[in-house]
Formats: sequence, structure tokens, C-alpha cells
Amino acid sequence: MKLKYISLVLAVVMLLSLFPVVTASAAAKSAPVAVMSDSVDPTEATEPTTEAIEETTDATVETTEAPTEEPTETSTVDPTDNSTEAPTEASTEDPTEAPTEEPSEAPTEEPEITPEPVSNIRAGLFTTTSFTLKWDKSANATEYKIFRSVEDKSEAMPEYSEYKTVTENYINESGLKQASRYAYTVIAIRKTDSYETKSSPVSVTVMTKPEAVKNFKVAEKTTTTFKLTWKKNTAASNYLIYRSAEKKNGSFPKFSEIKKLAGSKQTFTDKKLTPGRIYKYKIVAVRSKGSLLTKSEKPGVKAMTKLAAPKKIVEKDATYSSIKIAWSKVKFADKYEIYRDKKLIKTVKTTQYTDKKLKDGTKYKYSVRAIRRYNKKNFSGEFARLVCETNVRVYSVAKGLKGTWVEISIAKQTLNLFVDSKFYLSTPVVTGTGYSGPLVTSKGYHKVLSKSSPARLAGSYGGSTWDVTVNYWLGFTGNGQGIHDSTWRSSYGGTIYVYNGSHGCVNTPLGAMATIYSKAYIGMPVIVY
Repeated sequence: MKLKYISLVLAVVMLLSLFPVVTASAAAKSAPVAVMSDSVDPTEATEPTTEAIEETTDATVETTEAPTEEPTETSTVDPTDNSTEAPTEASTEDPTEAPTEEPSEAPTEEPEITPEPVSNIRAGLFTTTSFTLKWDKSANATEYKIFRSVEDKSEAMPEYSEYKTVTENYINESGLKQASRYAYTVIAIRKTDSYETKSSPVSVTVMTKPEAVKNFKVAEKTTTTFKLTWKKNTAASNYLIYRSAEKKNGSFPKFSEIKKLAGSKQTFTDKKLTPGRIYKYKIVAVRSKGSLLTKSEKPGVKAMTKLAAPKKIVEKDATYSSIKIAWSKVKFADKYEIYRDKKLIKTVKTTQYTDKKLKDGTKYKYSVRAIRRYNKKNFSGEFARLVCETNVRVYSVAKGLKGTWVEISIAKQTLNLFVDSKFYLSTPVVTGTGYSGPLVTSKGYHKVLSKSSPARLAGSYGGSTWDVTVNYWLGFTGNGQGIHDSTWRSSYGGTIYVYNGSHGCVNTPLGAMATIYSKAYIGMPVIVY
């Protein structure tokens, strides 16, 4: 009996060796195997060893699926039965211990979260080739996917294409084309190990700045105009011209826009300016497309209009060796240059000049222009011109003429007094009417025939009569011509004698006549030419 039982146990062990690995569920359904001997109570079942539990646990971790075949039937021993046959059915009772495998149920999944769309998308730090695109961070976003469209040569915007993915809330764009449009779409993305979600897209279109206008300059200028020129910018839709004009104290106000021109223009003439005034100009290239508008930097130019020519230039006085000229003041002028016969002879800060050491009876051509000192350079204005002539030194013809005498020039309408053979006084006068005829003052060498103060002058000619009293009288011809004051006249010199001259006398201002009378004497030479 004992030998038979041992043989049965060995048979069971050999059968089990055919299935070295079983699943936790199969092991749970297998009843423990009892090994009986003479020294063991056959009614007490033996517990599995520690080594057997560890081997079962390892097999559960490495394998995720149960075997496809159940093990073959094995015999069990009924402890109350002395039969030597193995049990015909495995125990169906569940093991009393919990399985070593983790529960097979899936853990609770994290709910999917969709990020908010980006907001406040904007661009800044614009240049001709770069800008920064930025937006406010999206809640729950882990990254941002960006799509871009770039304006083509036909000024159309093609389809968007995927451009880049970033984790920051901005991109720095560079290497772009001047005055070109760039459209962007930004999508917020949330990525986890188990899912990916996207926000709705947000788009924006921006444009780079045009290049600054090149070769901006003043090509031509006059006293009242500037012609501005520049190199065309092919991207410009328009040009804006700004101007600032010099104030009286030399300062400049803020620039103001004075003209908007089409992008095809390359010149602009600014008119109605002030002579000798300094102006500043700036030009801006503008590119507009739809609602987008960008402007270039503002290159500038500074220039001064030409100074005006002096007005009312006149001959103030002339002698046989000098000529005095005068002119009106020129605005913004610092000084004046005086030329005689195209040669610079003097620079003065006043508005008159006396040219000396000249030849008698000689014509001289004078030119005067204003000068303004600016930016360490002299800027000149236009010329005012005048032709003058010194008096004829008549006494030099009459040999031995010395002392005191009077010279009267009909052409210049001047009287010069010489005292002690030296020039003493010059004054404008009005001689006889016209260029010829009985009323013209007699030319030649005369002498003072009569001298009185006061004197009554009466006579008639051509239907007109006169009867006046003068303060001073110096008669020098036998037909009644003489030198006297004429208080009824308000002006002398010039061409008055041509249309409103005297009846042949030499009308002289009262003050000058008083001096001439005091120096005159009977027999004093009077030369008329």
C-alpha cells in the first residue's frame, strides 16, 4: 500500500512537469497537492512553498495573456479513501488567498481640454526687413502652430502654408522684403501623452516699412522757389512732403505736411517762398494696401532761397572824382558786395557806398548784391545794377582856373561847388525843360553877372507868365538865366527837367542855395555841360 501511494505521487509530479508555467487564474483553480507518507497525517494537506509563490508572481508580470490550453486532468487523493488511483477531477474551489496580479480594470482617463484662442495679436518694432509678432498667452496651451502667407509679385496673397511651431507667445521675423504684406494665422495647441487639442485660428496681416527715399536734394532754387528731386521707390503708393520755415529769431517750428504726391512722381517745386530764408524739408514714402499703411523714415534736406536783389539803387552824389550810390535793405542780408565794372571793390554792412579816386567825366557800371553767412559759407543774392558818371572837370580845360566856381551837369541834374580849387558841395537841381529848345539851360562857360537876396523874378514865354520872389539869385546869362532857390518844388534831380523843368534857370534846394550864395561872387565861373 505504501509503495503504491509513493508511485502515485511521482506520477503526479511528472505530469505537472509537462506544464512549467501557468496563469494566476489557472493556479487559483488548481487544488493544492498533498504528498502523503507514513510519518504524515494523511488527513492534513501541505501548504505551497515560498519558492512556488515567487515563481507564479513573475510569470504574471511578463505575460499579459492566459495560455490557450487547459492542463490535462490529474488525479487527486481522497484522504478518506485507501484507493491508490489519482483523483479524476481538479478542485473547483477558489483559493482563499487574493491573486498577486494588479486589477485588470483601466484607470480613470483625464478629460480632454481645448486651449483658448490667442488674443491681442499684434506686430511692432517694424523696420524695412523685420518686425516682431506677439500675442497674449492662451490658457492651457503648450505650444502655438503658425501658418504664413507672403505677398507675391502680383500683389496677391497666396494660400497659407505651415510655417513654424513655437512655445513662446511671439516670433521675431527678419530677412523680409520692404513694403510687403505678411499674413499669419496662429493656433493654440495643447498636447498631453494621451491627446492633442487645438483652438480656433486667429489671423492678422501686417506690412513692413518702405525703404527711406534716396538721393533727396534741392536741384534748383531761385529767390522764391525750390525744386526738390529724389530717386523713385517702386514700392511707394504716395510721397508726403513736410516743411519747416526759419523764424525771425533763427529757430524752426515743427514740420507740417505741405504736399501729397503720387508714387510715380520724382520732383516737387515749392513756390511763393521768401528770398534769403532757410527752409527744411522731409520726404516720406508711403505704401498703402487696403486697410494697411506704412511709412518710411524721413530723410531731410536744408537749403536757403537766393537773396533778393537790392531795390531802388540810385546815385546819391557825383563829383569829378567820386560817385556815391545807395540801395534799399535786403531781408536776411548780413552784408553787401559792390562791384565796379565786374570787379569786386568793396564789401560793406551799410546800404550806401562812396567810390573815390575816379576819373572825371567817366562812366562806371556798378553792381550790388546781398550776402548772407550761413553754415560757414557765404550765400549771395542777385545783382542790382546802375550806370553812373563822374562830373567833367571843366576847369581843367580853361588853363589856370583856380579859386571858386560852379559846375552844372544837365545829364545828371547836379550842381557841384568848388571852393579854393577843392570840391565843396554837390546838390541835385532841376534845369530848363526838355532836351532842346529855348527853355533848355544854356551850356558853356559863364560867369555870375548879378547877385541879390531876395530877388523878384517876373517874365513870360509861350503864353505863360511868372512873377515870383526868391531868397537867393545868381544870374549868369544876359537873357535872364540864373541859379536860385525854388521853394515850390518838393523834389530835384532825376528826369524831372524833361517834363517839368524850369524856363531855363537852375532851380536849387534852399539849403544848398544859401551855401552857394555865401561863396559866390560877381565874375565867379559857372560851367554848364
